[in-house]
Amino acid sequence: MHLGLGIDTGGTFTDVALYDFNSKKIFGSAKSPTRKDHLQIGIEQALDQLDQELFQEIQFVSLSTTLATNACVEGKGANAGLVLIGCHPKVIEQYGKEYGLPDLSSIIMLDGMVGDDGEIEKEPDWAYLKKSLETVDSLMECYAVVQTWSMINPEFEQKAEAIIKEQCNKPVVCGYELSGKLNVLKRASGALLNAKLIPVIREFMDSVTQGLKSRGILAPVVIVRGDGSIMSLEFALKRPVETLLSGPAASIHGGMFLSDHKDQIIIDMGGTTSDIALIKDGFPGLLEDGAMVGNWKTAISSVDLTTCGLGGDSEIKINKNKDIIVGPNRVIPLCALASQYPYVEERLHELTQAKPLHTRPLPVFYVLTGKSGKKLSSQDTAILDAVKDHPLDATRLCEKIDQTIYTLDTSELENKGLIMKSSLTPTDIMHIKGDFTRWNVKASSIAVQILSNQFGIGYDRICSETYRKVVLKIYETIVLMLLEKNQPGITSSEDLPFLNRLLEYSSKENNLLQASFTTSYTICGLGAPAKIFIPHVAKLMHAKAFIPEYASVANAIGAVTGKIISIEEG
Repeated sequence: MHLGLGIDTGGTFTDVALYDFNSKKIFGSAKSPTRKDHLQIGIEQALDQLDQELFQEIQFVSLSTTLATNACVEGKGANAGLVLIGCHPKVIEQYGKEYGLPDLSSIIMLDGMVGDDGEIEKEPDWAYLKKSLETVDSLMECYAVVQTWSMINPEFEQKAEAIIKEQCNKPVVCGYELSGKLNVLKRASGALLNAKLIPVIREFMDSVTQGLKSRGILAPVVIVRGDGSIMSLEFALKRPVETLLSGPAASIHGGMFLSDHKDQIIIDMGGTTSDIALIKDGFPGLLEDGAMVGNWKTAISSVDLTTCGLGGDSEIKINKNKDIIVGPNRVIPLCALASQYPYVEERLHELTQAKPLHTRPLPVFYVLTGKSGKKLSSQDTAILDAVKDHPLDATRLCEKIDQTIYTLDTSELENKGLIMKSSLTPTDIMHIKGDFTRWNVKASSIAVQILSNQFGIGYDRICSETYRKVVLKIYETIVLMLLEKNQPGITSSEDLPFLNRLLEYSSKENNLLQASFTTSYTICGLGAPAKIFIPHVAKLMHAKAFIPEYASVANAIGAVTGKIISIEEG
């Protein structure tokens, strides 16, 4: 027996799978809710569902995670400062946003210059750097330093790194260590992301290491990179940005392992995002020029896939026109929160009688994550103190901190991971419809009734429209991805608004004129919600749907069975 253990920690669930390379059989799999406040607990609870007598036979452990991807999509992570050397300010003003970079006013700009031959043409004003650090350092947890032509001569990056470490004593990420790409904005994007993700991946690594040790698993551990290759934990801790799209890369390998279709479109539906990849002749594509994740255009090599901000835990909102909006923000499903805190269901009952004068949704709660923060505003400190005993809904929270519903601002605390928002999600609607009933069904039902009363929208319409919007979003993303592959640039043209309206039109039946987009590729659905939504997506595209037996733990299976493209660089 030659066992490998795959572990995937996502934003909602942690999955594990045992695979024997000799018999080519799966010897067990399990899932457990991911505990954002204590990742180790979710890992241990998943492991405890496996046959622990087999643990001594495990030869290696392979990890994948969507934590870095989710942090990127949701705009979370450490507060990181960017030092940019030799780049003209107008370039940042004109193109910086395309790469996810902050405003020019938030970047420390130095005018040093290295020529394309590597020769120093102008030394940066190091005194200005030191003075700038004095101004911003109290707000920063780490730094990224990038210069033009650093792939030829990184001397300025190295000098800036030394100054920051001496003056601030904080982690520094240098662009030349991550990529040799010419595009300085891509390198800046990758370096800044790398800095922001260091604490996210460090916490994940520590949790996995301790969780394995507690169950007597002492096998070597590797982690899947975004391009499907593997790297050591030590390497990943230095370059956490390499774990971007680690989970999706593992899921693609899992889908290919579980399905024998050579031409297929793999869709992995998670809690925060849905990741879509085209498999042609049995192989996925590889983005050598860098992955685009959320608003970040990076120089990190990855599997070619499209990520949309929609998953089982996407927040459901109702706009002023009474339209149902799903995503992209991830929240805790109310059914899950109520299972952990019975008070939530009690309070939801009370809110059914509320008659607010405002249009902010009532069934919205805030809960502590257990993490501690520094340098908080007085309002943020008051919010943390108010929810220290149990979650509070927005109305009660405003009463406790003497704020109005319109002045309540929890964004900074959410971005820092100190609190989490809980509101209605597709997972709640799944509970109401009986498609997934792991947690408190009643809490989900009451929340829909509250919104129905508050906005004058039918209870059934909220449920059915949420399902329709989830299917439509995945359908639209697939079609636009395929259109872009057939005709590059079409989805970034002025025709995109028309395409979006056409896609919505094509999703509805019309006897007078029916529009449709079809494909001969099989639609392979992975993830716990896949069996609910993917058959409907496939029907819209007149394609065959395939949901593998182990679809709900495909990421963990892909982590342990995936083919190695390369081991490590540098």
